[in-house]
Amino acid sequence: MKTLILCLTLLMLVSGCAGLVQDVDPARLPKTDPQLVVHSYLSPQDTLLTVVVSRSRTSVGVLVDSTQFNPVSDARVTLSEGNNLVILRFNPQRALYQVDARLFTVKVDHTYTLSVELPDGQRATATTTVPGTVPTPEVLLDSVANPASLAGVDYFVQLRWQDTAGEVNFYQVAGDNEYGSLYRSYGDSVEVPYQAINGIAFQSYNESPFLTDANRDGQVINSPRGQLQIYATTNPPSVIPPFLLNVYLLSVNRAYYEYYEMILSQARNEDNPFAEPMLIRGNIQGALGCFGAYNGAKVSFRLR
Repeated sequence: MKTLILCLTLLMLVSGCAGLVQDVDPARLPKTDPQLVVHSYLSPQDTLLTVVVSRSRTSVGVLVDSTQFNPVSDARVTLSEGNNLVILRFNPQRALYQVDARLFTVKVDHTYTLSVELPDGQRATATTTVPGTVPTPEVLLDSVANPASLAGVDYFVQLRWQDTAGEVNFYQVAGDNEYGSLYRSYGDSVEVPYQAINGIAFQSYNESPFLTDANRDGQVINSPRGQLQIYATTNPPSVIPPFLLNVYLLSVNRAYYEYYEMILSQARNEDNPFAEPMLIRGNIQGALGCFGAYNGAKVSFRLR
């Protein structure tokens, strides 16, 4: 009897959930116009300052292909600090606005204003302050044998650094690895060189590459562990030269940190039908997106 009651209860629950899920005719949804989207991130280390201006694409039911992009090419885009102003020109090959950093120096603790004006009068503005210098991190490397790996070994990397006490700090960790091989091409014994650069993912479902010193001000901070990604596209390699490993510790400002933390939170919940929708708020008046700033330290070395 208990088994029968349990089965009937589960059946009613499943039927109830099925009744709650109903497809909505897209024609009944309110019409929305594409929104202006602006992204720009300043750093004292940059040699080229860039701003991406586009319009959003509405999507109902099915996610739009992330490769689809709707750039705006006729905007007037400027960066300024006080009376110092520079105009960024549109580069059609890269679909963004750019200017040589030597024409507009970005400095630590300085606040900059971004302005985007369209021919129809639409305008978007934002300000951002460049954070202070970041300490050079200690790099911890680990490896484990894996015969199925291209290198025969899986490499893992982690960053460790001393947080500056008495101030609120936000960080991002990133990295990439460069590697090459000699492959024997199909059908003959000719060796073909192969070179690749792959990013290092310092994140998992419950770990983020974006960190803060909240509740650990002035302490030593450890990043999540990242795995070097090594892929082969042809025959197994006959030779693998040393790897070049590049890791980056960025000091980012609050707007940068909060924006990307919201994006990561949304990505974690995209397959959860019970998760509440998340509105990703930026710091740009008159547009979606983010105007942020960062200051970085880089460590590079070869793995032999």
